[in-house]
Amino acid sequence: MYASAVVVGVSLVVTLFENQAFLTLLLAVFFVFTLWKNATRGKRLENLILISGAFLGSTAEVVATNLGVWRYAVATPLGIPCWLPLAWGLGSYLIYKFSESLENLLNGG
Repeated sequence: MYASAVVVGVSLVVTLFENQAFLTLLLAVFFVFTLWKNATRGKRLENLILISGAFLGSTAEVVATNLGVWRYAVATPLGIPCWLPLAWGLGSYLIYKFSESLENLLNGG
């Protein structure tokens, strides 16, 4: 299941990167839905991972782009695309969920 979410996410970014507004809207819908789903299930840690991943990942991107390590063709004044914090948050969440599933599998669950 998580592998398909990664494939969908990467496919969205690769095919829609030139349409910043639509890509941002789609990722924002996924992001808000995930926050809502976790909140209704009392999963605070998962929402913390989602939000901190968005913040820390995009902060690292801003630092790297402003230091000239790399740059994005279409970026905000901060040097990163507007959809990138959402992608960092969702990516962090997917890594957490994948590692949780892997741990359960390895522990016989």
